[in-house]
Amino acid sequence: MLVSLTAWAEGARFSQPLTEGLNPAGWYPGSESKARVASPQRLNKVLGQVGRSMKAQLLWLPLRTFQLASGKQDPLYPYLIAILARVLAINASSFTVVLDQRSDIRAEHLTTDLEHLADFIYVETGRRVTLQGLLMDSKKSLGVQTADFLAFGGMHLLIPALAAFNIRRLEYETLIGEPIYQRYARLHREFAER
Repeated sequence: MLVSLTAWAEGARFSQPLTEGLNPAGWYPGSESKARVASPQRLNKVLGQVGRSMKAQLLWLPLRTFQLASGKQDPLYPYLIAILARVLAINASSFTVVLDQRSDIRAEHLTTDLEHLADFIYVETGRRVTLQGLLMDSKKSLGVQTADFLAFGGMHLLIPALAAFNIRRLEYETLIGEPIYQRYARLHREFAER
């Protein structure tokens, strides 16, 4: 599983070349561009525009999720690790986290997990952050569709090719080896199994 993270300041505008890369006829709510059917030229155009206009980071997660003692899967875990990595890298106090809608993720679970993630960040770093979560239909979100293109590019392009677009990929094994991520993984598992 590849989780892509794009971050931009509130009110930032997407460039016209980026929207034209997503949809040559121009993007509008309700139009959906899927990266898996995009031509290499369109994929390169979108990744190039993201690399020039946004700080993008790809976090490679080879495991989709982890299994709880109950036998259920925890679908939010990879997203939460990715959000933790991005929040720690950005000096801001408020974040709106937008995820593509999925049938196995409920809005109330996302809200609760983000509250616990914010508490964890405060305990570990002394930094107070507000994390607001939204689940959004990708047809209505230019940002979600852009993230889809990034994730697809991250799966199909080598790291040097990504670097040419100023896009960096973090390997999960390297990240989770750090004590702060190990502590969060352990605490999240304990919380999720209650």
